[in-house]
Order: sequence, then C-alpha cells, then structure tokens
Amino acid sequence: MNTGFSEHYQAFREDACRRGGHVLAKHSFTQITDHTWTGILANEEGKTVSVRIILPLDFPDALPELYIENPHALGSRAHIEANTKLCYAATAAMFIDAARPEQVILDALVLGKRTLLGADESTHRNDLLQGGRCMAG
Repeated sequence: MNTGFSEHYQAFREDACRRGGHVLAKHSFTQITDHTWTGILANEEGKTVSVRIILPLDFPDALPELYIENPHALGSRAHIEANTKLCYAATAAMFIDAARPEQVILDALVLGKRTLLGADESTHRNDLLQGGRCMAG
C-alpha cells in the first residue's frame, strides 16, 4: 500500500473514531480504551441492557461491534454469539456510509436496541428455534 494513502487512511479512521466517540459520549457511554466504550441500551418500557461497543480497526468501513455485558440477565436470546457479541445487522439491510461515522454509530445503537429489547419474548423464542444466530460473521 502506498505510504501516503496509508497515512491518509489512518488519519481518516482516527477522525471517524473521534467523531463516533462524541456520539457515544452524548448517549452516556463511557470510554474505557481508545476504541472501546461501555454503556446501557434502554427501550421505552424501561428495559435495559449493558453493552460494550468496540470500534474495529477498519471502522468506519466496518460496523461497530456490540457485546452484551451480562447476557444471562436477558434470558434466552437469539443473535448473541458464544463470545457475547450481538449480531444486530444479520436481518437488517444496513448501508455503511464511511463519510458519516456518527450515523454508523447511531444506526448500530438503534439496531442493537431493537434486536435485544424490541421484540417480545415469544419472538425471541421463535428466533432461537429457527436458529437465530449471527449470519454475518
């Protein structure tokens, strides 16, 4: 890879992570490392779940990774991998606009919340029975 391009891409990525971090901070997430944040997703009914968000090395060209902090508190849920990573974009068509990292973060938060907290218990059971594990990754 061309050194000039590599430096430009690195600067672009660092700026995207900084901008994405501002969005996470506005949503009460706390930064714990350069690219890792913790916080809570909540729905209108008051259900909450603690999550860890990691901005991968190729963010904003790749989606943020959401990990459930205490998956056992949720009971049985589809779309949670063995390592507690949430597969929130398996069924949703999600366009990644790398020029708008703030929107990538917002979309990840909305889809994560919808995947974990938006469905009723019978929907989660049906997803599990149908093998509702991550299809994208």
